[in-house]
Amino acid sequence: MFFLLTVPLCADSASGQPVEKLLPTPGFAEGWAIKEKIDVYTEKDLYKYINGEAELYFPYGFKALATAVYVRSDNPEAGVVADIYEMGSPIDAFGIYSRYRDPDEELVTIGTEGFVNESQLLFAKNRYFVRLSPSGTVTMEKTVFLSCAQAIAKGIPDDSSPRKTLDVLRIPEIIPKTEAYIAQGVLGYAFFKKGLTADAHLDGNTIRVFVILEDSLQSSEQAFNEYTAYLEKSHAEFSVSIDNSVATIVARDPLYKGMVLVRSGSFLLGAAKLANPATAIPMIRKLQSRIPVM
Repeated sequence: MFFLLTVPLCADSASGQPVEKLLPTPGFAEGWAIKEKIDVYTEKDLYKYINGEAELYFPYGFKALATAVYVRSDNPEAGVVADIYEMGSPIDAFGIYSRYRDPDEELVTIGTEGFVNESQLLFAKNRYFVRLSPSGTVTMEKTVFLSCAQAIAKGIPDDSSPRKTLDVLRIPEIIPKTEAYIAQGVLGYAFFKKGLTADAHLDGNTIRVFVILEDSLQSSEQAFNEYTAYLEKSHAEFSVSIDNSVATIVARDPLYKGMVLVRSGSFLLGAAKLANPATAIPMIRKLQSRIPVM
């Protein structure tokens, strides 16, 4: 299994200080200062700040949010809202970031990944998800967002573990900037507890590739069997084969059309939305070859 997904999640922040201490004070650059004070939210009251969105954060191990508004001395009516979410782990921070990423936007080289436009800058670094947005105006210069983001990122320790996790998806067919980490219910199925997804090109079509990250051989077998039972209950057309201890399901999934699922050790590798499931087998073998031997 991936060792980086089994690192204990301690209560303290990765920087060794409360999350609010990661907001630069008195400001992030000359002429910019915090307008009033830093507010902090926990799981108990996050809904007060992002009502309707709070539930999205909890599966990713949300711990605390620190937020502040920075204003410019020569124009105090226009500012930058800086939100820093402390998540359960570095891959969780990337996961929540990936739920908001827009593949069409400009990437920035901050942390694991980030993007910027004139209305926001988002990035994930270590176990923190950072979101910058305008205050008192609709847009903000990208250079201002970048200055604020870099000042925040400077106080967050580097962590390369999310990139190492995502490396399993580094095959030519994957469409860049579509990689995501889903902390609960991959593809909407409860038996696929957590994993990676991405879009890919295959035979002129866009398909969905996924990697289910189980914790043991036993749990991957259980998830495989639960999917088999689901197909049986749905009266779906499918077949199961075993070759050198690698079990494969080729199915007409009730939700995702053609589906291939391969059980390889503690991983489940698959592709969905397939016109012809058999054509995805070589791609899945590529993914399988990228799983590190532990």
